[in-house]
This record gives sequence, structure tokens and C-alpha cells, in this order.
Amino acid sequence: MLFQYFIMLVVLPLIFISFILFVTFVFIPIAFMFASWYMRIKERKLQRRKKDGANVAFFHPYCNSGGGGERVLWVAIKALLARYPDSNIYIYTVETAEPQAILDKAQNTFNVKVEPERVHFVRLTLKTLIEAKTYPYFTLILQSIGSMALGLEAFMKLNPDVYIETTGFAFTMPIFRFLADCPVACYVHYPTITAAMMRRVKHRIVSYNNSSLIARNPLFTYCKLLYYKVFGWLYSLAGRCAHIVMVNGSWTEEHINELWARPLSTHRVYPPCEVSELKKLRSLVKDSDPIRILSVAQFRPEKDHPLMLQALYELRTLLAKNELLWNKGVGTVEAVDALTCEVVTNLNKRLKVAGVFLDLSSAFDCVDHQILLQKLEHYGPSYTPRARNGHVTCLPTYLGTGEEDFHAGRVIGIPRRYSSTQGSPYPYQLKTD
Repeated sequence: MLFQYFIMLVVLPLIFISFILFVTFVFIPIAFMFASWYMRIKERKLQRRKKDGANVAFFHPYCNSGGGGERVLWVAIKALLARYPDSNIYIYTVETAEPQAILDKAQNTFNVKVEPERVHFVRLTLKTLIEAKTYPYFTLILQSIGSMALGLEAFMKLNPDVYIETTGFAFTMPIFRFLADCPVACYVHYPTITAAMMRRVKHRIVSYNNSSLIARNPLFTYCKLLYYKVFGWLYSLAGRCAHIVMVNGSWTEEHINELWARPLSTHRVYPPCEVSELKKLRSLVKDSDPIRILSVAQFRPEKDHPLMLQALYELRTLLAKNELLWNKGVGTVEAVDALTCEVVTNLNKRLKVAGVFLDLSSAFDCVDHQILLQKLEHYGPSYTPRARNGHVTCLPTYLGTGEEDFHAGRVIGIPRRYSSTQGSPYPYQLKTD
């Protein structure tokens, strides 16, 4: 009996620990060194001797999405080609659209034109490994591991001279830092994990990243907090593999410096914002026009659209006490953009918000840019060419380049009051704490 306990409590743990140590400190380093040597011998030495310029690779799987991150990507590519005309641009992507269609969309959406022969696309096939819906549980760590697999596929298809990560997949950077042995840079729009996320878990606050099941259970809360801390440590190790770190603002800079501890290598590079066309537009606002409020936000849980509708409901309550303001503000609940019918219906029942206009309430997986402009024109923003109706007060959920568009279009912007908006030029901020 004692011998069995000795085997279970001493021998087996020692064998397990020895195996882990062997894999960590022997097998993995040898595998990395061999792969690095093999790829350098077979491909990289030949690549460096070519006279057709350096190969600069961007890791941007969804380069055809048309969002703010894609604007940064295409402006960066245009700037690189202007500064280094001999360089060749490669984009690691999972998009299936034709190259010319992707470039045309970039030009139509962001007014950024690049020469087709200067930009090349490296098609990746392991798309499902980086999609959040693939991992209902332990999403952060599993999605990060999936991004490493996708990064390894990218590395095997093209060994670049410079690697730039622009979508937040920090765990791909060690692959190119150590296997490709090339300079690594990244542009961070939003940290994968933040101290605020940990605080919500620690204080057992139900949120998009903390379900009620976990928040109610002290043991689950402790385990998830430990999981977040371990992931934060791994995230910091991955982030430190970048030679140059670029962030989009002071809020992101503070979090990245706290997590990655690379203040000397971290640089604040504000996102590009093309407002020249908006500034040329003539304001068509009349005093008799109704006031319209438009919510601008992507459909992700952290955007908290129900909270926005609550704010509109409170505003209706205040306006109802003043007939003059009520007549001008009657359109404030008409511009509920792209909300799902389920959300609107549930909020109508719970908050008794009457008269919510449902023309834009159908759910979209992806709203076409031109269709969105037509909808905005229909509801009268002052920065559309044929606007007919008055002021638009927008309620964005975070401080991004959209607010600069509001300023250029003579629109009153009201961002949610986060730390990133403190000290900002916005006299009106929506308090949500």
C-alpha cells in the first residue's frame, strides 16, 4: 500500500514534471532551431540576394472588411510604397475575393489607390482557427493558438524580409521573430486583454466577457481570474517579440506599456482620417429641421447597444416635458441602425420604448459601404451630399476616427465616457459608469 502511494505521489509527478521540462527546454528549442536553419538555408539566403527589393509582409487576414483597421492597413501600404519604391508588399489574408476587387474596394472606401503590381496576396486556408465562434470556451487562449497555426502557414508560404502585424494577433510575432529571423513590427488598435477585463471578473460583474454563471460562483471567478493572469503573461511575452510597437492612441499606449513593458519601443501613431471631402460639403441644416440622433457602432458585445437604447429612452423622457424640444427631437429614436429585430423587440417590451423605427432593424453580417451611405443620406446626416434633415448627434461607443468624420461634417459627436475620451475635445460625453 505504501509503495503504491509512493508511486502515485512521488514517482508519477516526477515523471510528468521531467517530461514537461524536457519538452519545454530541449525539444521545442531544438525544433525551432532546426526549422529556422532549414528555412534559412532553403529560401531566405536566396531571397536576400534578390535585386528586386525587400519583401514587406502584412498579417491582415480580413483585409477586405472595410473597417478602421483596414484604413490603417492601406494607408500604411501606400506610405511604404512611396517611401521605398523598390519594396514589394505582401498581405497574408484569408479573403477569397479577387486582388483587383480588394484594391477597388480600398480605393472606393478609403480613397487609397495603390498599384496592383506592387501588392501581392498570400492566401491562407486555416481561417476557422482564428474565428471566435470556433471556440465557445477559453476563446482567448485557443484563438491565440489558432493564430499561431495560421502564422506558421503564412511563414511556410512566404518568408518575408519585414513582418508587420496589424490586426491584434500578437502570438504570430514570435514565429517571425525567431523562425523567419526578420524585423517585426505591429500596430495595436486594442489590447487583447486589459486590466478592465480583469477587474470585471475580480469584482464579479456580469459583462460580455464574464457570464452570470461565472460571476455568481466564487470558485469559477477565481479560476477565470487565474486564467486571465496566465494569458496576460503569455500575451506580454508575445508582445515583447516586436522590435517596434505602434499604438493608435494614449489609452492603448498606457495598456500596452503596462502589459508589454516596452515604453522605449512603443510609439503613438494616430490612425489616418481622410476628411478633405467631408469638409467640402455644404451644410443643408435648417432651424426648422428635426434633430436626429444616430448611433454608430459595430455589432460586438462590448459595444452595448442596449445601453444606447436606454440612453435614448431617458432622453425621450426628458424631452416629453418640453413641447418645443419634443417637436424637434421626435426623430431621436428613428435612427436605430442595423439592430437585430430580437434586440429591439425585447427592449421595447422591457423599457416600453414606443415608436422605434424598424426600417434599419434587420441584421446584417456585413453592410455594403454604398448601402450604408444611402441609409445615412435617407436619415439626413449633414455630411452626405444630398442631406435634407438637420443635425445629427452621434453616440459612438468608443473614441475612434469616426469622431473626426463627425467634426469635419459639422456633426455633434457624443462618445461614451471612457478613459480614452478624458481630456478630449468633446464637450458632451455619455456617462455610462
